[in-house]
Amino acid sequence: MLSKKSYILYLLIIQIFLILLFDQQNISFPFHNNETQHLSQNITHAKTTYHAQIAKRPVFTFNKTMLTLDLKQKTHQEKSEHVHGRVLLTIPETCHITQKSTILFTGAIKEPKHFINPGGFDYKKHLQRQGIWGKAYVPSCKDITIINKTAASLTDGVRQKIFRTIQFSPAKNKDLILQLMLGIRSITQENQIKIQDAGLSHLFAISGTHFGIMCALIFILITKLTEFTPLLYLYISKQKIAALCTLLFVVLYLSILEPRASILRASIMIMLYLIAIIINRQKNLSTIILSAAFIILLFSPFSLYDISFQLSFLCILIITIIYPKLLPRKLKEWLHSQSKMIHVFTHALFLSLTLNIFLTPLILYHFNTASLNGFIHNIWAIPFFQFIMIPLTLLSLCSILLFPSFASFILIIFDQSLILFLKTLMTLNVLSLPIISFYKPHTSHLLLFYIILFLLFIKSKLKIILPLIFLFLFSLGHTFYELHLSYDFKITQIDVGQGDALLIQTRHKNILIDTGGQPFFDIGNNVLLPFLKHSWITHLDLVLLTHDDLDHVGGLSGLLGNIAIGDVWINDTHSKKPFFQKLLAEIRDHNTSIIVKSNYENFFIDNNTSLEVLATAGKKPYKGNNASLVLLMIHKQFRALFTGDIVKTREKDLIQTYDNALKADYLKVSHHGSKTASSSDFLKKVQPKIVSMGVGKQDRFGHPHTQTLTHLTNISSTILRTDQHGACGVVIKKERTTPFRTKE
Repeated sequence: MLSKKSYILYLLIIQIFLILLFDQQNISFPFHNNETQHLSQNITHAKTTYHAQIAKRPVFTFNKTMLTLDLKQKTHQEKSEHVHGRVLLTIPETCHITQKSTILFTGAIKEPKHFINPGGFDYKKHLQRQGIWGKAYVPSCKDITIINKTAASLTDGVRQKIFRTIQFSPAKNKDLILQLMLGIRSITQENQIKIQDAGLSHLFAISGTHFGIMCALIFILITKLTEFTPLLYLYISKQKIAALCTLLFVVLYLSILEPRASILRASIMIMLYLIAIIINRQKNLSTIILSAAFIILLFSPFSLYDISFQLSFLCILIITIIYPKLLPRKLKEWLHSQSKMIHVFTHALFLSLTLNIFLTPLILYHFNTASLNGFIHNIWAIPFFQFIMIPLTLLSLCSILLFPSFASFILIIFDQSLILFLKTLMTLNVLSLPIISFYKPHTSHLLLFYIILFLLFIKSKLKIILPLIFLFLFSLGHTFYELHLSYDFKITQIDVGQGDALLIQTRHKNILIDTGGQPFFDIGNNVLLPFLKHSWITHLDLVLLTHDDLDHVGGLSGLLGNIAIGDVWINDTHSKKPFFQKLLAEIRDHNTSIIVKSNYENFFIDNNTSLEVLATAGKKPYKGNNASLVLLMIHKQFRALFTGDIVKTREKDLIQTYDNALKADYLKVSHHGSKTASSSDFLKKVQPKIVSMGVGKQDRFGHPHTQTLTHLTNISSTILRTDQHGACGVVIKKERTTPFRTKE
């Protein structure tokens, strides 16, 4: 007969399998009916007035409010119609609105930013897993009209009281206090960078440690208080009284926190532990862990993909299964004979080292880099939080709710402790270790690594583990072969939305032509870097910037310092655009050479590949888009032409200069398929078999133009475009040329 733990484990495995199957089959699409139109089928990007209801508890910080809305009706050009679908509305200020209130707002609903590249974070799918199909923005709370305001619930009232007390307190680190007390992601970018670089982000996520220490303090306090009421012992033990009171605290505290995976995991585990005390059942930790995971996934299946869910449960499993078996027996015996201070310090040291080592693959998978500084900083930071910050969080919470006259004084002490924490952090930064920037593990590598790891510490039979180790090594080798050795030459037009970024790979070199770029969004860090790390590329030998438009150069800033770069080529227009001058200064600050290119030059990349900068003899200097570097890359017999954003006048000059020498097998279509370029005469000279273009989905410029598509169709070119195919391009394997697409 199966044990309770085995039964829950099998149920959990089946549950995870069904979630993965459900997600892969894309069954999470909305239900449609004949009476109302679903938002996903009609995102027009036009400003429209919407009638909506607030579906979830609003999330607000000191400078932003995010509302999850269920749409009911829309009005555009005096025409009203029913519509349904869920939208995320962002307002750049604090708006205290209650859940289930009905509102009117006017704005353009857009699809979430979505880039279809291997290894990239699918933000669109991330929101769809929450039932959200669009994003909207209004500039202030005044742009929302409340039609039907629901009364604030008790928990909403408590949250608002805590928020307002922190907001109007004299504390300097309000963002950190709010995060520690309510679990709201409110940390400023400056503090976020400091904490991430130190590897201490986990301390500011309310988790098992926070809940555990708070509950332990309350349990001990209630146990001591019940000693003054001995008559109660006749009916119930003081441990059960303390457990009941602590359980009530957990339920109440959970109701005002943001429902994140780490918070849910910690609260459910503690509630199950306390219930076991109350009903006199055995407290089996592994059963509690499995039960908590099962309950979370039962009510929120797609939490499985949440980094906080993965890190939270993995940390617990490492602490409970691996860490106890890593410490040598003699060390454990020695620790028992030492003082509590040495005992705590030693455990903090070894636990920090263990977590840093075994969590690194998962952190690399999600964030592309991993900081080793956590090993140094966790030694002092974990005890600091356990003995000072978490008790102060509980004390501040109690003072705000029970003794408001003392709240300001307690918050000042809380703030001073945080100032001490940040000062210590900056002082110890001189001891900083390097940040790991290594190959990003793929999903199969990650799963096999952790399965093998836990099987080793569970003492499974060698005949089970050895085949898995072989499979793991084979998977690593196969991935390296596919990414670097299975082809001779490869061009990838990376999906950067409206913009250009093309990666050229030979057996020995990696070259990036343009880097994409958008205002207010870091293409380099959020799109290019994940793609490069997924492709196991840790350096770029050459970056070529065809011209100074933001959608061609803006992504380079996010790459600098995060990936090794050899030289950067620019054209000779001496652009005075402020953002481009700032970019050049950043390049120099990272000790990267800037090489100016203008007239014809031939450059050998390797023995089989050359790169030519095409010039137009006898012409005046070009300006704007026409100043783009035009590049011809030749790999053996294969010819690829890259045209930046040149328009028809420059194309005409190129025809006069090079005539039939312009012929190429592949063409990067100029100016994203605009009608200002790709003239019929130019395309007839180039005669490309395969063309690609960087186009944003529902691009406001109307790219690519139907005229350009007609010209390309007339010469029988295979057309690849990032808005439809995601990352796409051409690969040469053993003299065979094949186009490829990420999305068919």
